[in-house]
Amino acid sequence: MPEKGSVKEPAERHHTHGHRMRMRKKLSEKGVQALTDAEILEMLMFFAIQRQDVKPAVKTLFKDYPSFRQILGAPPHRLSAINGVGRQTITLFKLIEEISLRMTREKITSKPILRNWQAVQLYCKTKLQLQTVEQLMVIFLDKQNHVLGGEIIQKGTIDKTAIFPREIVKLCLSYEAVGIILVHNHPSHNPRPSHEDIMMTHQISDALAVIEVCLHNHLIIAGNSCISFKSENLI
Repeated sequence: MPEKGSVKEPAERHHTHGHRMRMRKKLSEKGVQALTDAEILEMLMFFAIQRQDVKPAVKTLFKDYPSFRQILGAPPHRLSAINGVGRQTITLFKLIEEISLRMTREKITSKPILRNWQAVQLYCKTKLQLQTVEQLMVIFLDKQNHVLGGEIIQKGTIDKTAIFPREIVKLCLSYEAVGIILVHNHPSHNPRPSHEDIMMTHQISDALAVIEVCLHNHLIIAGNSCISFKSENLI
């Protein structure tokens, strides 16, 4: 029986507190490697949600988005529709997503990009694979093939009628780039280049040749797939 005058703690709060204590003990004694994906996400959400049981929300998140990358990259309006996922949780997810992106970007700027190809593909996938509309990104390179910068220059349907060559030439001159890599995504998850993709690539390559800038490659990101125009002998 509780002492006279005391307020009995709600059973749900007591259960949640006990669960969190057990999770923290497991982390302390066994290390983060011992945690399941669901437990890691739970513990992250502890920072955004102080007392509420987050297990139901975690279960729904992994049901709707079966990987960390998909959860963190989900649109805020989709996340907010999940019971138990509020503004603070969404902010936390977006901060972690941006940290992940910046860490992969650091890898491609640490040494010449053409000797760091796996990191390049990982960065491009992290940047574009979850986008629901086509986007065209340009990575600008110096004489040593180090990254000078990268920009999304188009969102929406990419086709040969767009004025990409002129825009890209202008940006190359601004960056003083001597080489570039084109990257765009296929939200359909079909990795094969379309006729329009190939025509656009040739138009851009011809325009760059005038200012002596090399088109090193064109990548298509389609889900977990990454197709290289160079490997396919398309440039």
